[in-house]
Amino acid sequence: MTMTPEADVHATTLGVFLRADGLVMQDAQRMIDKGETLDPKYVAGDAAQIRVDVGTIDIETVGDALITGIETGNGTESAIRVVSTAGRILDNGDTRLDIIADTGPAAKLTIDGKLGIGANPLDMRLLNLQANSDGGVVDIDVQNGVNIVSITAADRVWLTAGGDITGNSVTSTGTVSGTDSANPATGISISTSTGSVDLAMVSGPRDVSITAPVSVKVDNLGVGDSLFLASDQITANVAGTGSGGHNGSVTGFGGIPATNVNLTLSAPGGFAFDTFSAASATVNIPDGAFSIGHALILDRATFTNPMTLVLVDQHDRSIQPADVQLYSAGSPFSMYLNDNSLTTDSFVIHRSPQHEVITPGGTNTSVLEQAQGDLSSISNLERSKKASGEDEALVNSLVSYEGTPVSLECDRDNDAECME
Repeated sequence: MTMTPEADVHATTLGVFLRADGLVMQDAQRMIDKGETLDPKYVAGDAAQIRVDVGTIDIETVGDALITGIETGNGTESAIRVVSTAGRILDNGDTRLDIIADTGPAAKLTIDGKLGIGANPLDMRLLNLQANSDGGVVDIDVQNGVNIVSITAADRVWLTAGGDITGNSVTSTGTVSGTDSANPATGISISTSTGSVDLAMVSGPRDVSITAPVSVKVDNLGVGDSLFLASDQITANVAGTGSGGHNGSVTGFGGIPATNVNLTLSAPGGFAFDTFSAASATVNIPDGAFSIGHALILDRATFTNPMTLVLVDQHDRSIQPADVQLYSAGSPFSMYLNDNSLTTDSFVIHRSPQHEVITPGGTNTSVLEQAQGDLSSISNLERSKKASGEDEALVNSLVSYEGTPVSLECDRDNDAECME
């Protein structure tokens, strides 16, 4: 079924139910841009549309559905349903938004494309979204904020929004890849340009990237390859899958330091971040090694595994309750933590005797140990000299002077009684 650029299906009180082998909703500008044949009576700005004031829009095709201009004022969970049982659901122009379902209190878009949704992301304005593709990608760009009922894709998931992204689950199963021939990228990418991301679960066997200027919060985050988190406030419980390690970065939005990071990181292969940048941070590592190539802590951070608590405090250099205490004066440093062993190029304030610390200056050479070593050397030298009867030599070795140490002359001008 083809709807020409001037086609306008409008239902005021009832809904629109469409069943077809395929659907093409034409956009004149897109046809011009692609060099397709266009009847001269159509001009840029003409684009097909399906509008319903209060009813439901229900579209189901067997093959591809190329859509644009689908809109309803229905404020219920049955607002819009778009399904392709054996094909894809694709963006077919930018003159209009592809789908609008943002009427309160509960408008929801249910969209299911067997072989993919988007590729070039579908442009939408929504309240609630439920999307699924058993054999392809899900690429969606929401103008406003959106609540996610669920998103599941066999290939990648790309979700962008202009406001908050909240809700339940975003999942890429990774059972297929490369289904978008124009862009074979995989993994999960979730981003908002102005708000926060707050989701119950995000899971994928490849890279996961989540960015938001205000905050990122994920109750359960599963990642197979690299993890990239960027926001001012970051909270996540992360489980790495597979036997290999997981790299990536944790920073504020746009690469600046985050204000606060609170992470739990668990993976048999460990996490090795290229960059970790925050004012303050709490990182718990129940399983696996942990390393940072470029760590920037502006205030205070703790990194804890079952055997070691590493404290970084840039303001208080007194010895505090920790197995290893570091200080970098706000400069970048590196660290590798595994069980009770830490390798770092940071200044080491102290370490417990049960913990190994390796630095460029040597092994187990904290400031406290160096001071204790110096005092011990002096004490040992004193005991040795006393034992051999060389007290005077000991004094001479500890105190040296030139000339007469005590004056024997009398200054009568200042002390008249000095000669008495």
